[in-house]
Amino acid sequence: MVAVCHNMECRYSRAVDLDSVISRVGQLHRILPVLSVKHFSERLVCPNCSHRGMFVWTAVNDDVDPQIVDPLFSIMEWDERGHCQPICQTKSFKIAVAAYDVAMLEDPRKHITLQERARLLKDSRAKCVG
Repeated sequence: MVAVCHNMECRYSRAVDLDSVISRVGQLHRILPVLSVKHFSERLVCPNCSHRGMFVWTAVNDDVDPQIVDPLFSIMEWDERGHCQPICQTKSFKIAVAAYDVAMLEDPRKHITLQERARLLKDSRAKCVG
């Protein structure tokens, strides 16, 4: 993620660590702003010009096919034939839970699972997973 100053003369930008943002604002807070809903980025202060408010953007990854070495958590989307496709793979539990929640918000009818390697942690079709 990248935070960019609202001030047109400044436009200072800084990379923001997603894991630290989730820890600071909480897992239930939206990471990206939604129109007409107060967002934590409005309270950020630019370290360059002291202007209040920063735009929050997702950072562009130039690596087209990033190689994640030994991902611990996977968010998978399943089709009706039982085939799955990875949505997200990460070593961070907080990012995995946030990615699962975002996938569920995008389309609650989809079959989405959160797995820790082979262990199923959350399943959108199951009422309770032990």
